Amino acid sequence: MSQFAYTTRVYYADTDCAGVVYHTNYLKYMEHARAEWFLSLGCNFRTWHDKGICFAVRSAQLEYLKPAHLLDELQVTCDIMQIGKASLQIQHTIRNAQDNNLIYCQGIIKLACVNDKLRPQAIPKALLKHFA
Repeated sequence: MSQFAYTTRVYYADTDCAGVVYHTNYLKYMEHARAEWFLSLGCNFRTWHDKGICFAVRSAQLEYLKPAHLLDELQVTCDIMQIGKASLQIQHTIRNAQDNNLIYCQGIIKLACVNDKLRPQAIPKALLKHFA
C-alpha cells in the first residue's frame, strides 16, 4: 500500500487565542486524512456501516514536534504499518505542505474493526482487499 497525502489549511476555529493549533485538532486532521484515503481506495464506510461493520479508534499515540499556526497549509500523510485480524495500525505525519522538513506532529492510530454492537470482529476479506 502506498502512502496517501491529504492537504488542508489551519483555520481560525482550529487555533487558540495565540493562533496556534489546539492539540486535539491534530487528531481531527488525521481522521479527515484517513477518511479521504479510504474513500480514494474505493472503501465507502457508509456502505460498510450499513452492514454493521465499522472501525473505532482503539489507541492514539501522538508526538507534538512544532506548533502549526493560523493559515498554515498542512500535508497529512497516512501509511498502514500493520494489518491484524481485526485491526489496522496507521502512521500519520502532519507537516508543512511547502516545507516537508517542517513536521508538526506524528501519530500512530490503532483502529479496531467492530460490529454494530461494538464487539471486535475480523476485518472482512472484501474490505481487506482495499488495504493490500
